[in-house]
Amino acid sequence: MRKFSDDCRANDSKQACYRKLENMRCEWRPLKTFWTGSTYLGTWNGFGMSGYGIYTYANGAVYEGEFEDNMFHGEGVLKYPNGTSVRGIWVKGVLLKPSSTTVFADGLMFREHDWQYCEKQDRRFSIEYVHKLQPAGMTFLSADGPPREIPEGFYDCSDGFFDPKSNTVYDYNDLSKAIRVPDMTMRDWIMKNCRTSGQLKPLGPQPQLYEEWVNPIYDYVHPTPPPELFTERDFDDVPSSTRNLPPSTINMSAIRFS
Repeated sequence: MRKFSDDCRANDSKQACYRKLENMRCEWRPLKTFWTGSTYLGTWNGFGMSGYGIYTYANGAVYEGEFEDNMFHGEGVLKYPNGTSVRGIWVKGVLLKPSSTTVFADGLMFREHDWQYCEKQDRRFSIEYVHKLQPAGMTFLSADGPPREIPEGFYDCSDGFFDPKSNTVYDYNDLSKAIRVPDMTMRDWIMKNCRTSGQLKPLGPQPQLYEEWVNPIYDYVHPTPPPELFTERDFDDVPSSTRNLPPSTINMSAIRFS
């Protein structure tokens, strides 16, 4: 498709040509497949993809929303093959972070600041918010429910298997397919926090994951026990004839207490 239509004449300035094309109506066109393997289904104008459409990448990621001049521009949502979606407002292909919302496949919403997910205070996965905590021996070892079998030497980092030797995250179903290359900070975090091969069974209590609690100090003030009302000595002056009588029949005023 030509960048500019025949409505822009050779002697028109670039700015004048753009003004003419901006006033053109967007029209719906059939599915177009690009040489990269990506496809687009939606509206076009003289600039290219403009208006509303669905752009599908060769790796399966899909953007659905508004376009302008062949770029994401306006409201839209980008969905990744692993189920994660990013919704927000785009300006010339750039996502405005204050407007964006990231939701993972299990429904967990990401927070950039003060995110307490899987922290020491509450180490539950999102799936455990829904299905509750399971009894000992049945607890979830990953956010996806039943744990995957991890290849020897790899780490499960939720979107694929990480190989520290090549510093690459590979697809769960195809270890020859690279997904991403984490930086050194992310690499260290994966190797410190993610499960690796041979850890399919529960590890049991991990003291390093707990908060440092200080046992409370109780300063009890024990009250003085009340004195005994009667002692054996108190009954020395009680006539022997009355000792075995019911208490209600004894004349207590006639008894002298020391």
